[in-house]
Amino acid sequence: MLKYTQEDIERFYSKITIVTEGPYKGCWNIDYALDKKGYPHFSIKSYPISANRFMYMIHHQDENIDSLNVCHSCDNPWCINPDHLWLGTHQENMEDMVNKDRQSKGDNHYTSKLTGEIVKNILDGIQKGKFKTSKEIINKYQISNSCIYNILNNKWWKHITTNYNLIKLKKLLDVSTKQQFFGENSPSNKLNDFLIVEMINNVLNKKYTSVKQISNIYNLSKSSIFSILNEKTWSHVTKDYEMNTIRNLLDNHTGCNHHCSKLTKYIVIDIKNRLKNKETVSEISKFYNIERTIVNRIKLGKSYKNVV
Repeated sequence: MLKYTQEDIERFYSKITIVTEGPYKGCWNIDYALDKKGYPHFSIKSYPISANRFMYMIHHQDENIDSLNVCHSCDNPWCINPDHLWLGTHQENMEDMVNKDRQSKGDNHYTSKLTGEIVKNILDGIQKGKFKTSKEIINKYQISNSCIYNILNNKWWKHITTNYNLIKLKKLLDVSTKQQFFGENSPSNKLNDFLIVEMINNVLNKKYTSVKQISNIYNLSKSSIFSILNEKTWSHVTKDYEMNTIRNLLDNHTGCNHHCSKLTKYIVIDIKNRLKNKETVSEISKFYNIERTIVNRIKLGKSYKNVV
């Protein structure tokens, strides 16, 4: 579990503003950079953590939240009001989203255009051979592959999917279009979108606890897995997940030795890859909210020499 001090808490609270009027009345805003999904991030000893997660940790110090999501009752990603935060699995968070019809708030959200009738049309279309590839379904209904995965694996719209032979439907879609499930920037032709979603869900459920374990199960190189975790490949699938949470679940199990007391092995490897790709020291230090001297020492081979 992440260790923090009273000084960290005071630094955290010093940036908070309570919203007292308007549609977000009662929400707490914090003046830190937002990620692409609108979640603010905080840093403790160079370790990045989502602000809502840290707030929950402060108020529930006896709980182990490593494998769980910190969710919002207000459905506002930047809010860190502890009274608006609750703990749940990724699946519970998704079900809460659907139950509240929160998906209708974003045109690009993977469930924003789904209805029971559309789900039936998708399943009937696969069954009758109208849809032979996932791409055809995506183009017609503007949904993601992970959405199709959750429907065909009886995770969403269960009251509809229970009336279909999902195993048969998955085979019909897979056999007819194996290539359509492959990402354009895929690091390996052994993967497809369904396997990426399966991999991520198994990390969330703590079935997979290390990069080495994933590497052995899927016969992938560690660099391929790091590319997925860093959203450099298969980003059309990973965009549906809070990948910082996924990375954190694996960070403590990557075999990092005492040299990594401040930075995890994953972060160091990513920093080295970013340096190889000509990112500047300033850009990297800003991304991870760490001192430039730390990045410079990694660049010059003076720190974390054994992390590869």
